[in-house]
Amino acid sequence: MEDRLISETSPADWSYVAEGGATIVLAYNGPPHPDFNGTVLRARKAPVQPGDRDCKPDNGQDPNLDSEEVDDPIVVFQKEVIQRLVPSDALPLLRKIRVEHDWLTELAALVEKDRPKVRRQKDKIDVTRRRAVLATDLVGGNGWAIEIKPKWGFLPSPHHLSPQTRSVKTRTCRFCMHAHFKMIHDGHEPAGDFCPLDLYSGDKLRVTRAVLALWDGWVNSKGSANNLRVFVSGETIHPDNDDSINRLAALILPKGHALDTIILRQRFAASVVSALMQSSVLPTLSRLQRKLDVLDIEGLEKLWEAVHGDGISETALSFSAASGEPSLQEWRSFLEEYLAGHETMDHAHPDPAKLRYYTLAYLLSMSFKDCSIIVRPADGQIKASVSVIDLDAKSVKKLSQWAKLDRQIVTTYGTVGNKKLCADAHHQEIMTPSRSGVFLWTVSLLTLTVSRLAGSRRKPT
Repeated sequence: MEDRLISETSPADWSYVAEGGATIVLAYNGPPHPDFNGTVLRARKAPVQPGDRDCKPDNGQDPNLDSEEVDDPIVVFQKEVIQRLVPSDALPLLRKIRVEHDWLTELAALVEKDRPKVRRQKDKIDVTRRRAVLATDLVGGNGWAIEIKPKWGFLPSPHHLSPQTRSVKTRTCRFCMHAHFKMIHDGHEPAGDFCPLDLYSGDKLRVTRAVLALWDGWVNSKGSANNLRVFVSGETIHPDNDDSINRLAALILPKGHALDTIILRQRFAASVVSALMQSSVLPTLSRLQRKLDVLDIEGLEKLWEAVHGDGISETALSFSAASGEPSLQEWRSFLEEYLAGHETMDHAHPDPAKLRYYTLAYLLSMSFKDCSIIVRPADGQIKASVSVIDLDAKSVKKLSQWAKLDRQIVTTYGTVGNKKLCADAHHQEIMTPSRSGVFLWTVSLLTLTVSRLAGSRRKPT
């Protein structure tokens, strides 16, 4: 497959499915082909304005890659890092493929009309690339599937939080605070009442509440909310289109049953929840997010301050300047250290000599916070499946942006009088050795109330 050219197919054989911040996903719908049947193409994007992007080499190799990293960075990162942390049966198969400028240019022109307007204004297919990624088509074929962006699945440890943020961050989850921030600053009214901690809880009632909230947000936003996408035979379902909804209803409701949106909503949730409860994907994501982000961005900033001597306000600005992008070998070394010794490190008193280690850990945590999952409910003899996608490596350059956004979100939410209580079903401090060598398990005050409050109605913000 490495020598196979995408030009063996016509650009018209590929149809738009969805896109994220870095790639556009297109499904193969052309004549039968042993290499392309059941696949999707992930094409890299570039900003619309040429001045907003770095020039790419003529060979299409990403400038951040080692000389040995001749594959697309998505393929390399999954193979060398992600596959050692996430079960292989929960990951799509990824293969690199060569692409050509003229072919990509024609493809870009064909799919532009199918892209959301807000996306078209920001970016486009990067026609200078010479490699793309072929992946398993997880939403195509018979039946239906959904894509969920589960987001952050934990409340942070209070240990490295400031007195000003501790009571806020340990009470309300990042997603719910961010939703409030976007409402205040961007005028984006929340489409629903989805809380990721319900989805990650492992409790069937709370998981059901989360899925129903995702459905309601999907319907209220007419499909524009990006936390849930619904597909039938690979085509996107639009909740405000009767023909589209009827296609979904035909697969979920009993045969001959007239469309009833209330029953459809209930049966949709039941099918999705059943698949999620049988899968280890959400517990895996929550555990990895929590372990890798053991300091919170505040603790990471303090560690940078200890090493570089900058004030906190300057620390974020020095993030990207003081350190380059991780190389493949550095990721390998980090992973060996993480798997061998992360549990025994004293995260309550992080060693400044481990700054680079904690920086890579935070970058990796952000990959798991920003991924998506594809859920295919059981259908006849086909078992339910849950897969993880969009686990790309994050750039060091993002750290300053994340630190600034964190301060803005928490400061804004700190002014809310009646704060939402988000119950973290798995909240407890990471076990770390003290300087005297005694192991401590510290359970936060919030955890003491979770069992009593998990089933109660959350107060609105």
